[in-house]
Amino acid sequence: MTFAEATAVRSAGPGRYDTELTPYWSAYGNPNGGYMSAIAARAALAETGRAHPASVSTTFLKAARPGPAELEVNVMGVGKTLATARVVLRQQGVIVLESTIVCADEPHGDVPADPSALPVVESECAQPSTPPGTGPTILDSVSVRYAPGRMPRDQVSPEDPGAVLTAWVRTLTGEDPDALIAIVAADSLAPTPFRLGYVGWSPTVAMTWHLRARPAPGPLAVTCSAGQV
Repeated sequence: MTFAEATAVRSAGPGRYDTELTPYWSAYGNPNGGYMSAIAARAALAETGRAHPASVSTTFLKAARPGPAELEVNVMGVGKTLATARVVLRQQGVIVLESTIVCADEPHGDVPADPSALPVVESECAQPSTPPGTGPTILDSVSVRYAPGRMPRDQVSPEDPGAVLTAWVRTLTGEDPDALIAIVAADSLAPTPFRLGYVGWSPTVAMTWHLRARPAPGPLAVTCSAGQV
């Protein structure tokens, strides 16, 4: 299943859309937060007629499950270059998330990539080894290859004290990244507290994402850090 198929929305009337949350973009039975934010963004783009999400801010109110879901989109404001929408995703009538999405025709500005952010090429990075069938199913849909010394179980040290993870992320379906894939990439890495020895369930409770430039073809360089745990 391609990412476009996994995040597809279908019009169900004015301001309403249906979708299917797939188990292939989940972590232990719970659809990934970035994946659901991308679905909300796709519904907002469909309702506003804009091409790209410029900003996505999502609050997750309840754990979702794979299966049917409904989205309600209210357009809050429309300008010459931007449109803002509020999206609510429900399952069985219960609100799962609320998202405020700023939609644009083109990304604003041109922010060049910082090569020092991930100086190791993808081929020199590695995926964590997990027994078959035991890892998050989202890893059947995306490749997450961590830089040496920045893998989830690499404990911090005096030489490397920060709770930082860095990785190259790409879809396994071969799709070049767009803005919606970039949303998922930002939430595809393991929780940063793992590097501090706090290993366990760490659900995404809120997520804010901004598009500074259109993603380039190929894998996306992702850096996650925790300033306070």
